[in-house]
Amino acid sequence: MKLLALTIIGTLVFLGKCADSSFKPQTKPEFVSIRIPGGILQTHGFQRTETFHKETSAFFGTTSSEISVRATYRYFIELRNKWTLNIDDTRHIAFVTAPAFHPILPVAIDTSTISTWSLSGFLKFDKHEHLQALQREISPRLESLAQSKEYIELGRKEARILVEEFVRDWILKTRGWPKECQPCVKVNFEDE
Repeated sequence: MKLLALTIIGTLVFLGKCADSSFKPQTKPEFVSIRIPGGILQTHGFQRTETFHKETSAFFGTTSSEISVRATYRYFIELRNKWTLNIDDTRHIAFVTAPAFHPILPVAIDTSTISTWSLSGFLKFDKHEHLQALQREISPRLESLAQSKEYIELGRKEARILVEEFVRDWILKTRGWPKECQPCVKVNFEDE
């Protein structure tokens, strides 16, 4: 009888651990307004499938989890930051030093592209918790990638083209360049 009672209690404890206790339905949706003082100029973006892997080893084996997801990285320049514009009227060239561009955070992900797997070692029953722990790491890891020099450099060319168009279409048109000449715009960023 004691063995049966211990078996039932052990099963209930095990099932309780397997239940996803982190999900709590919200009764009222929460809306948080996000104000961007001075506005932004979105310069570029790109999509990339990212794969995140995590392993935890212990005496009874290794638990491994992996998540792949399609991420969309977008970058912007704060319009209110300092811009430098020097115009050479004789050569019809505008030299622009634009503020550095930054990632829009958090990085957007397409939940329809999420792919996961997890595997527990011998006598280990933690693969679900392990996978959830990896899920909680995704946003910080994506933010780190978005801020990395490699990803910033990936978009510098596209950002430069957009700033050239912005300066040519808005600032130089209001200045009144002669219609017969197309001004040349040379762009640098403050962090170059």
